[in-house]
Parts: sequence; structure tokens; C-alpha cells
Amino acid sequence: MGFIDVRLSQLAPTDLRGLPVAEEGMSRWYPPEFLPREGEGILFLDEINMAPPAMQGVSQQLILDRRVGSYLVPEDWLIWSAGNRKEDRAVYDMPSPLANRFIHLEVDPDFESFKAYALSHGIHEQLIAFLSYRPALLHQLDPHQSAWPSPRSWMMSSDLHRSGLDIAPSV
Repeated sequence: MGFIDVRLSQLAPTDLRGLPVAEEGMSRWYPPEFLPREGEGILFLDEINMAPPAMQGVSQQLILDRRVGSYLVPEDWLIWSAGNRKEDRAVYDMPSPLANRFIHLEVDPDFESFKAYALSHGIHEQLIAFLSYRPALLHQLDPHQSAWPSPRSWMMSSDLHRSGLDIAPSV
């Protein structure tokens, strides 16, 4: 099964819609090469609510109609999306017609899942031991700070710790 990860916050609307090319006195949109053409898989539109409203509008057409311009999403491809919560203070408001087309699931970090991942990816054992003792510190969002404990920041902390550097700037 194929998987294509598209970070919508890093694209402009023409990056998803494609480029207009004149052909026989008409504009034809040439879709981007990263969109699927065949087979089956998941087209994952990440950071949808970090994308500016114009980008969300283009992605809405892709999500609702399974097409954008002349491009059609192949039948056996699923379109999934993810974004942060409003409370995370890093998002644009999602237009209600787009928001209404989704099943909204909130995913909470789970220490046992993180521990299994950390062990298989060589996270420093002292950090795993610390989090085993204080699992509530796996994820504590503080939108007023530039760094806070999260699974991602603990991964960075492992590299800092191995280098003999202070982990405080990452967590």
C-alpha cells in the first residue's frame, strides 16, 4: 500500500492545484508529481489547519470531490488528514464545511507505546527510566514556552544527552 505525506502548511495553493499551461488557446492545469496516479494507498494531508485559508480551500476540493483541477484521486486511495488542536495555538480556523467532512479524533500520547518505540529506536536508557518513573512528563504542552516535554522533544533530548549536553532547551 502506498503512502504519500503532504505537509499542507509548506505548500502554496498552486503547489497542490498544479501549474496552468496554455494548450490550444485554453489553460490546462498540470498536477504536481507527488499526487498518486495509480495503485492504492493513503494520501495523508498533514498540518491541514496550519495551512493558510487559501491552501485549505484547495485541499477542501481535493478532500470533498477527490479532485483538484483536472487531477482525479485514484479510486483505491484514501485521503486522511491531521492537524493540531485550537488549544495548541498553532492553527488557522478550519472552514466549517471542511471541518464537517471529517471524523475528529483526539490522540493522546501513551507512555507504553512511546517506550516500545523508544526502545526500538535507541533512545537513551536514562531518559526511558526517568519517564518510567514520571510518565506524566511524556507530554505537557505549554503554549507560552518555546520548548516543552513531548515525544518529539524527548527524542531530541536523547541526542543531546548522548552528547553530554543539557536537555533543558528541548524539554
